[in-house]
Amino acid sequence: MFNYFANGGSVDGLSFNKGYAIWSTMDDAKSNMYYDGDQMLSGDTGGISFHRAKFSSDFSQTMSNISWLANTLIGAGATANIPGTGAFRHNEIWHVTKTKGTSFVWQDRWRNPGAKYWRGQQVRAYEPAKRLGNKLTKARGVLLAADIAMSGEVKPSHAINAFMLGISRTGIGSIVAGAWFVADMGTGGSQLFKR
Repeated sequence: MFNYFANGGSVDGLSFNKGYAIWSTMDDAKSNMYYDGDQMLSGDTGGISFHRAKFSSDFSQTMSNISWLANTLIGAGATANIPGTGAFRHNEIWHVTKTKGTSFVWQDRWRNPGAKYWRGQQVRAYEPAKRLGNKLTKARGVLLAADIAMSGEVKPSHAINAFMLGISRTGIGSIVAGAWFVADMGTGGSQLFKR
């Protein structure tokens, strides 16, 4: 595959699926025969040649390790950022007030217009950390999509991680997602050394 590009080849379509890179090129010849990696393609394709190259297991393993490391670093950063978002003091279920103790969503005073105003004022200081948390969540979403694309299938761990990414945009959800990240690292982090 890389020899093709090194010799000036250009790509019209490129995809990755189950350890293979697949692409097509426009060629002048009507009948083409290519041997690319372990796939021979030939025949009258109307000037379109299809190429397929299998990644070596070393390449796949390296990409898997890089993906795991990036996910771990971003996840650790997002988890470490949770206290800065104020989620432990102010969230959708409870709010620690300056004068009245802790207010809970099921209490009448939660719906008081004055209480809503002051909750909004108190959480302003946490906005920069919340914005950082949102950026890290988006980055983890991109890595999750890349992992699904590289593996060629949606695994149960992908579904769980997608759910955790979804709920991490809320105060309580970020606490749950952070706890899941810590537990997942505790049980699955050693998998890197078994690869």
